[in-house]
Amino acid sequence: MKSEDGWKIALVGAGNVAWHMGKALSQKGHAITRVLDRTVSAAKELARELKVASWGIPGDGIEGSTACLICVSDDAIESVTRQIKPGNCLIMHTAGSVSLDIFGTEIANSGVLYPLQTFTKGRPLDYSRIPFLTEANTPENLALINKLAGSVSNNVTEANSEQRLFIHLAAIFASNFSNHMYSLAAQLADEHNMPFELLTPLIYETAVKATEISPDKAQTGPAVRGNMQVIEKHLELLRKHPGMQELYRMISKSIRGLGA
Repeated sequence: MKSEDGWKIALVGAGNVAWHMGKALSQKGHAITRVLDRTVSAAKELARELKVASWGIPGDGIEGSTACLICVSDDAIESVTRQIKPGNCLIMHTAGSVSLDIFGTEIANSGVLYPLQTFTKGRPLDYSRIPFLTEANTPENLALINKLAGSVSNNVTEANSEQRLFIHLAAIFASNFSNHMYSLAAQLADEHNMPFELLTPLIYETAVKATEISPDKAQTGPAVRGNMQVIEKHLELLRKHPGMQELYRMISKSIRGLGA
């Protein structure tokens, strides 16, 4: 399979990842040939946003495309793949937790282009800073995907399916779980008529320190100091929130190195 510098890419999916990948690729001179989604109205909406003239459902075909980028939920990748007639196109998915093997052996050219970032439709990002993890079924296809990723980002790393799965797991802790903690913090602040924005400088400084001096060295708070008097006071304050109370207890134990 060969590709010119400017790819012609069929985009499957119309959610957050598809929106951003479509934007990122278009900005670098790659043509989105059509947008396909199981919900035609969603495909049409994204096609209009990306100024693409063709849209439909995955079974409509991807003729005339250099590649097909599947940006759907993890559990939908296999079924979507079965609907696509790839021909000689390079078929890629964008999932962190799904193995390359999901494409099987019937697809001649397959790979993974995984952007390690949290995406929200309509929220601008600097795509050049996003890490892209790549994998492919042949060295030739891997070189092509690396080139495609490199046209968008300055941070491209080859990773096999197992490595990608574990970095995806790490990302859940670093992003999804930490964001849930922000949500709980916002709930506590709101219950006592205090603005969540008071915590914004703390959130920023914690994130910066973790990246600059390592998370272990950046850890502060009563648990790492072993201040049980403060911990017990906090647990008492959470008596009306048993789920939050148990979460506080477990995380404090983990920080103290006692396990969860």
